Amino acid sequence: MFYSPSDDNWWLGSISEVASENAECAQLRSQIFTSRRDIATLQATKSGLDPKSPVDLAETREVNQQITALNQHISATNARMATLSSAHAGPGGKQLVWTFVGKRVGWARDQRRAPILDR
Repeated sequence: MFYSPSDDNWWLGSISEVASENAECAQLRSQIFTSRRDIATLQATKSGLDPKSPVDLAETREVNQQITALNQHISATNARMATLSSAHAGPGGKQLVWTFVGKRVGWARDQRRAPILDR
């Protein structure tokens, strides 16, 4: 059992069998990372364009379309990951898992006594 003063909660650690993630999830995370990197690059390109120039205005529109397409790809990829239940990234097997026990309501004046917990 572990008390966390940062959130004022008690946690119970136990060794549990955790399912491994679907093999497709690592590829999906990589695709999301690449898309986000590409969006950052496109935004940097766009910031260097002059919005008053007709040539740059056309390029800005094209960059905006590319950013929109990448954002749609990220959303679709996130949805696919959700269907695969990929919240846990890892090999699976026996792992330490923390379970919420209760919130500390207060301590008795005698510090030798156990804390009063409220679930």
